[in-house]
Amino acid sequence: MSPPDTVADETPRLRLDDLSVERGGRPVVAGVSLEIPPGQVTALLGANGAGKSSLVLAVGGLLRKSGGRVLVGDRELTRLRPEQVRAAGVAVVPEGRPDEIMRSPEVQAAYLGAPVDSAPEEAS
Repeated sequence: MSPPDTVADETPRLRLDDLSVERGGRPVVAGVSLEIPPGQVTALLGANGAGKSSLVLAVGGLLRKSGGRVLVGDRELTRLRPEQVRAAGVAVVPEGRPDEIMRSPEVQAAYLGAPVDSAPEEAS
């Protein structure tokens, strides 16, 4: 029996089902399945060339998937454009720019558990 798509507070989880990615006609990610609960910090580790970046870019909608599915709860994100994936709550943080991303109103609101409209404003 597989776990439910939401946790006790009904917040949807990110789920990858048998996700595969090809680059230059060669498979670089093959059949990855995993679930990440809301609010969970998750690390993706592997050797150079193992497919970490390809997997993350595919989940964020920035790279085409050759198979499998990406879901948040029951909503399928597999074929959505990157801006639609972000709107569903999944984003790729570019290397070298975590401070800029972490200060965004959306991230601050999510961290504080508040609606985006009530995110703290930066001091001038």
